[in-house]
Amino acid sequence: MVTDPPCPHALDTATEHVDDAYWDGVATHVAPRMPPRPVIVELGCAPALMSHAFQQHFPQATLYAYDITEALHTGTAPSLPLATGTVHLISMASVLHRCDDPFPMLAEVHRLLAPTGLFLLYDWARRPLQDYLLGSLTQADAEPQTSRHRAVCTFPVHNKYTTADWQWLLHEAEFALLRGVQLRPTHRMFLAIPTGS
Repeated sequence: MVTDPPCPHALDTATEHVDDAYWDGVATHVAPRMPPRPVIVELGCAPALMSHAFQQHFPQATLYAYDITEALHTGTAPSLPLATGTVHLISMASVLHRCDDPFPMLAEVHRLLAPTGLFLLYDWARRPLQDYLLGSLTQADAEPQTSRHRAVCTFPVHNKYTTADWQWLLHEAEFALLRGVQLRPTHRMFLAIPTGS
């Protein structure tokens, strides 16, 4: 497994949002489409955390993981040191919503994927403010006023895209959506394949 160093604030995403429901979704919708020795790339803020779990689910895989924190706000995508069309699965979990412009990142994903490769996008889907605050406050361990303030501040970041927005983004970036699954109230899993030239 090849990894870049994780960014320091990413532990919560890997442990809080990627749970048994996520891995059940991977087993049901992703694993049957993988070759015996897949090449898997994780793009995220804490690549080592997710990649260790992927290694357990796909022990014969070659895994690459990249911290793309710096690229999220530059309007560009990292030029990853992998050949075009050589990756069977690219995973992004709770990361793409943080891109100021997601299209360069999606273009790099498209470049890397093999013709039958899969893009596994797992990210926040917009919820009403009241629902978001209620969910955040029931999971909070801090003082209620502090928790509410933190939740109000993160609401615009986590609720940037609706399900329809994600579907449109994938279509515009030349992906065909195979499946969209609501795995938890906050997150949807999208499975897509590259189309176009």
